[in-house]
Amino acid sequence: MSFARVVQVGAALTLLCGWASASQPAPRQPSTSTVATKVTPPPPSRPVSALAEDLKSPTASVRAEAALELAGARRLPSTVWEALGRVALDDPDRGVRLAAARTQYLLVIQGVRGGVVDTYDEDPRPLEMERPEYPGAAGRKGIAGRVRLLILINERGDVEDAEIIESIAELDDAALRCVRDWKFEPARKGGQPTPAYVVAPIAFTVTESLYR
Repeated sequence: MSFARVVQVGAALTLLCGWASASQPAPRQPSTSTVATKVTPPPPSRPVSALAEDLKSPTASVRAEAALELAGARRLPSTVWEALGRVALDDPDRGVRLAAARTQYLLVIQGVRGGVVDTYDEDPRPLEMERPEYPGAAGRKGIAGRVRLLILINERGDVEDAEIIESIAELDDAALRCVRDWKFEPARKGGQPTPAYVVAPIAFTVTESLYR
């Protein structure tokens, strides 16, 4: 799956359920859009070359830990990027494949690398998505803006994991609570359900009528 397709899926989620409006009394001054802060993984605790070697370990937990740590790399050689792609596709352990796929998406989002390996050939489709609930305190302060999440949709179409990649502190928890109950038709590879990561933007707005 290319990063372009990730962005398209995320945009579709926004159109279907990514907008919340405050339902509690708003402040008298107009709301202001808050610029989200990018959340970056911590830098690796060991050299990238050592982590690349660990991707070949016979122990699944070692491979998974190495893949996860590489998400914090600020530069990544092409050989290591390609190795991550092979792990995301072919590792016999599901947890290791997902760790490598997550790292690839995060590196693309951060602009360290471009493009991700195709781990499925049919995108997940949204089925049931509740609107997020606007936090009362944030609405009263006129805090608005967009939170972006990286979500993992499992083989059953449930959101197995979600993490903030662009944060507005007052809105993050509401965004996370919202996406955890979403339901999807799962992604497919070769006709079989398969887990998939997608980017989900959740936008919070305060309607002007609430200021009158």
